[in-house]
Amino acid sequence: DRTDSATPLFNVYQAGDGRWFVLVGVEADRHLPAVLRAVELPHLLEDERFNSGAAVRRNRQAFIAALDERFATRPLAEWAERFAAEDVWWSPVQTPAEAAADPQGEAAGAWVDYDNGAGRAVDAPIRFDGRDRRTTADAPALGADTAALRRELGLDEEPR
Repeated sequence: DRTDSATPLFNVYQAGDGRWFVLVGVEADRHLPAVLRAVELPHLLEDERFNSGAAVRRNRQAFIAALDERFATRPLAEWAERFAAEDVWWSPVQTPAEAAADPQGEAAGAWVDYDNGAGRAVDAPIRFDGRDRRTTADAPALGADTAALRRELGLDEEPR
């Protein structure tokens, strides 16, 4: 449950325009001041319930509720500007179409083209052979390997 997350600074939130995003405050004590400045609630650092990562964790439901209330006041584009100004780590939750069009995905090699021109697919995130792959073969047609497999098993190529 995101409203009871033990890591409120590494959690999903919704902006006022309905867009979701992820705060990526992986070091609560380090990221807490910047997040609170970005959301214009720096006075919460003086509140013993929210003045450290451990305190935020103990009082997470109240902290998340305060952020939810605050984030609902502005669209994501405005929060993005505030986050940039305070060096807050975050990322938008993207639709499939947005993810497919994201230049970072292209730069990271996330997509692979079918060599028959049939389109693109998400590439495997792990490589055991160490090769960079930009194209891949399309899956074989249904039954394309049947005759070869039957021969390998010592059967007639065509079933009787």
